[in-house]
Amino acid sequence: MTRRLLAQARPGCERHGRYDGFVNPVTAPYLFEDPFITTGLYAWGLVHQFPRESVLQGGHITVAALAARVALTDRLAILATKDGWADLDPDLAILGHHQGFTNITLGVKYALIDDPEHQLIVTPLLRFETPAGSADVFQGHDQGI
Repeated sequence: MTRRLLAQARPGCERHGRYDGFVNPVTAPYLFEDPFITTGLYAWGLVHQFPRESVLQGGHITVAALAARVALTDRLAILATKDGWADLDPDLAILGHHQGFTNITLGVKYALIDDPEHQLIVTPLLRFETPAGSADVFQGHDQGI
């Protein structure tokens, strides 16, 4: 009943969100994309310790970012899935401690098949990672991904 009322409030959109029983995964939010067409703003963060045997000789990186998704229709959404701030502190003294913006990843996804009755959804996605980040935290290189 609530979904039907929300759909009527937005002309041309009969979006249902996620199927009953499905939840948004928490793993790799900057890489994995949920197939459902939804709107939301999600904060995520990570802390990674570099091993002493690595080229960085230990240390860590901390990243705080936002992922945004906006449903334009019941089948089409735009997204920005990687945009945040990184704090890189390797133990290799020559590199030093640096902070800066991460690259920004923008995209669009479209639900080609959306069959809630059979719990089947097929949603291709196109994403582009802009080289807009700070070189101090190993971002902003090349032509993008």
